[in-house]
Amino acid sequence: MNSAVTIIAFPVVELINFIKWWYGAGLLAMFAYLGREIKEGERKIGFVAWFKALGVPMYGQWDWQGRIISFFFRLILLVWKAVYELGWLIIHLLIVLIYILLPISSLAFIFYHLINLSM
Repeated sequence: MNSAVTIIAFPVVELINFIKWWYGAGLLAMFAYLGREIKEGERKIGFVAWFKALGVPMYGQWDWQGRIISFFFRLILLVWKAVYELGWLIIHLLIVLIYILLPISSLAFIFYHLINLSM
């Protein structure tokens, strides 16, 4: 009788421990990963640096024509980099959303098929 209880209880306890880890330490690790990826993406794209240099003329042309051309060229690049960074953020947020929903959907499908097998 004791071994039968152990055989049934052990997987249940392991499943509960896994869910606690997945939504506890695992989720914190996923958010840390998201933060690192956002910082690394900004470093690669250089959005903040381009924003700071928006009013600085390119190629040392300090006349008003050089300033206007430089401003609009950098503005176009800044908009492109913002769209690119937003896409990068959306992809990573979808990864986190999949991470959160994966165990719930897996258990839902398992229980759904177990119920259908018993009928």
